[in-house]
Amino acid sequence: MSVISPIKIEPPFELSPVEWWLVEGVKAPTICNVHSETGEFMSVGVADFSPLEPGVWLIPAHAYQCEPPELESGFAAIRTEDGAAWQLGADHRGSTVYSTITTGDFVVWSALGELPPEWTLEAPSSEFDEWVEDEWVLDEAAQAAVLTQIAARKKALLGQYSASLISTLQNAVDLE
Repeated sequence: MSVISPIKIEPPFELSPVEWWLVEGVKAPTICNVHSETGEFMSVGVADFSPLEPGVWLIPAHAYQCEPPELESGFAAIRTEDGAAWQLGADHRGSTVYSTITTGDFVVWSALGELPPEWTLEAPSSEFDEWVEDEWVLDEAAQAAVLTQIAARKKALLGQYSASLISTLQNAVDLE
């Protein structure tokens, strides 16, 4: 757990114990707030003055006195373990990702970092695709089997329909 870190400055002027932070030329340092668990950059702010110690700025927990990171699309800025620099990490949160194990399964991703190997950002182009060597490939045998079942069902339904029509017409002929 981080602790508030005071920053001591040596001002070139006489400090009064009251409202020292209002003296002309005194500027609060910029701080970057990070997520307490991931270290992800969250926002920029300014340090608070210490009302008890003239010339001291208070840095809250999970904040660093530094320049904000340059952000890139698809990445999140994460503070290094030692707190000395920013590093970019993959950020797919909010993206739809697809299972490479079960075709058709998809979720909206919510975790920070790289995707595990069983998930991809690339959508399958059909329900007959399977994941082979980092790409979706059409399973022609599965597609042919389903198309054969559909054709057999269609044939059976057309046979029933035509038999019904013939029966109706036959009844009309028989009545004459």
